[in-house]
Amino acid sequence: MTKDQIQALESIAMDMWDPYIKAVQEEAPHVKIVFDLFHVVAAFGRVIDKVRLDEYEKASRKNKDVFRGAKYLLLKNRPRLKTDEKAHLAELLNLN
Repeated sequence: MTKDQIQALESIAMDMWDPYIKAVQEEAPHVKIVFDLFHVVAAFGRVIDKVRLDEYEKASRKNKDVFRGAKYLLLKNRPRLKTDEKAHLAELLNLN
């Protein structure tokens, strides 16, 4: 891209790979970086998994059952939860 084209940029969409971010920051520091939804959701999922597994390891034997099946329970839209899922989610959140 020419310098004029780079100056005309307002924002750029990309994944969350550090070399891409650094390249944009170096070559076009005025440009707003927008991360694509797929990579944001994937990163969020990794964080949820880590926290959930850490909490599972710390839980007592009795409470380990509450963590089973919790990943998708945490991600599901609350209005779509079934009655038993609502109870399971409440129990999970009470452990926090």
